[in-house]
Amino acid sequence: MKNILILTLAFYTFVLSSQAGWTGTFTGQVNGDNAVMVLKVQGTKVQGTLKDTYQTFKISGDINGNRLAGDAVEESLGLEVGILGELKGDDAFMKLVVVFLGQTSETPFQLRRQNKSGSATKSEPAQQSSIASTPAGANLDPRIVGTWTKNETYNSGYGDNFMGANFSQSMTFMGDGRLAEGASSASISGSNYSGKSSGGGSNVLEGVTWYTKGKSLYLRVKQNGQQQDVMLGSYYVENGKMLITGQDGTKLLLIKN
Repeated sequence: MKNILILTLAFYTFVLSSQAGWTGTFTGQVNGDNAVMVLKVQGTKVQGTLKDTYQTFKISGDINGNRLAGDAVEESLGLEVGILGELKGDDAFMKLVVVFLGQTSETPFQLRRQNKSGSATKSEPAQQSSIASTPAGANLDPRIVGTWTKNETYNSGYGDNFMGANFSQSMTFMGDGRLAEGASSASISGSNYSGKSSGGGSNVLEGVTWYTKGKSLYLRVKQNGQQQDVMLGSYYVENGKMLITGQDGTKLLLIKN
């Protein structure tokens, strides 16, 4: 099974199922023209292409949970624009940001992932079955229950070509072991433009649960009948802050809302 967790869709780029979800082929329309976007994620980096009838953009950037930020370059035209995206289920809500003669133009478009089942609503019994499955000796540390927030910053280019993006993503660890995506926000700015967006969140993540064992925090993910347990790292909670230290020494600081 493909690694559906690279390190969280916003806790280790918070809950990983969304992060891996960016890998694949997406189709739809951009400005009324048929378009195909093909992406591949490695760690928190993403590369790929966006093609329509007339041009091909090469995409490179970063993944932060269900959000993407980077550059799209059309080499034949010498055109470089910013690209932002948010993944919701199989749908990718994208935006191209172009700056020309000091004016900022944004082109929003929506693409849908192919070769994936639709986001059918799960019945409550199936959901309860998912959250009831925990390994022997597992616990739900009550100190972790609640909503936590992490922030990420992405910078690209320099001078007149500088683009910066900031993301804020919240995640709710529910008392029954489920996880819910919380509110999120994103902002992008350059030498002479800026923009902001936000989302309400509060969607329960299907097939993803959390648990603690000893001093370690784990995620359990079920997809297509297969199960994977991933240790996010050791955790320490104090004064409304949680520090997660991964096995490779990477540290992640979260703030409780």
